[in-house]
Amino acid sequence: MQNKRLSYIDIAKGILILMVVWDHLPDVYIYILKQTNIHIEWLNETQWIFKIFFMPAFFCITGFCSNFNKDFKSFFISNAKTLLIPNILLGMITNRSFALGAIILHGGNYWFLSALFVAKMIYFPLNRFFSDIFLIRLFMLLVLVFIGFSLNGIPTNYDVWYFHYAFNLAIFLELGKQLRQKGNMQIFSIASILYLIICLTLSILDIHKPVVALGTNCKVYEIPFYLLSASTGSCLILWISRKIESCKVLEYFGSESLIFYIFQVIVMQVLEKIYIAHFEILGWPSVIFFVLVISIITIIVLSVISRILETRYLKFVLGKF
Repeated sequence: MQNKRLSYIDIAKGILILMVVWDHLPDVYIYILKQTNIHIEWLNETQWIFKIFFMPAFFCITGFCSNFNKDFKSFFISNAKTLLIPNILLGMITNRSFALGAIILHGGNYWFLSALFVAKMIYFPLNRFFSDIFLIRLFMLLVLVFIGFSLNGIPTNYDVWYFHYAFNLAIFLELGKQLRQKGNMQIFSIASILYLIICLTLSILDIHKPVVALGTNCKVYEIPFYLLSASTGSCLILWISRKIESCKVLEYFGSESLIFYIFQVIVMQVLEKIYIAHFEILGWPSVIFFVLVISIITIIVLSVISRILETRYLKFVLGKF
């Protein structure tokens, strides 16, 4: 499974990375470029519908695809190449203030890659020593979630290698493994319906939405709801991807999701700055046009960057050697 790409997994990753792009588009406008527009702010506020699961879903898919049965040396080297090397080398390219201290303290420039690496290093021994005892693995992973949620809001200087995000999200590696072994369309369908019910309930009751992403402020008492919503949302994406079965565009986005993740904010920042310097963004028609133009051009530029970095002499920065 690790050597053979599964179309629906790439489709799922493609959908998720487009959600990441969509999530950051208004963020760049509001928080980086310091612009105000009530319609774009409304878009930003409604994105919770996928923000409550899209980062856990990436961990879930990683658990689905990863081989935790290889020897630790091979496992460590493989993940260091694919997660830490691009985290460090591409961090040097995208962040001019990136320094050696960031490597030592955080493992690189991108919290998601550092947290994913730490989570996989945590999960590996759990899977190895308790391979046949699911309840022990689950209990220990839940303890990590409790610790992670207790540490939400920890100062960045103390969040070594973003370990508290790894604690929050490691349990979804187990979810992915279980879905690989036991998941079927019926399970995905039931979970998807449950997620839609959750979203409807959240909308009607205006309940706080627990989101685990950079800067999360979830509370410990929200753990059950967080696990339920993120798990069912992850299943929804897998259900959709398996229904689609084949889509070369989404498969391409999924296969290049690492590059999209690393460069999308920088690309959007440049494009949005150029756009607002030449066009006004006022009512809904201009907002919709703005979102479409920035989204399409961002995806095109990211695809070009991907093609460049995948060339023979540059792909080492992606850990491909």
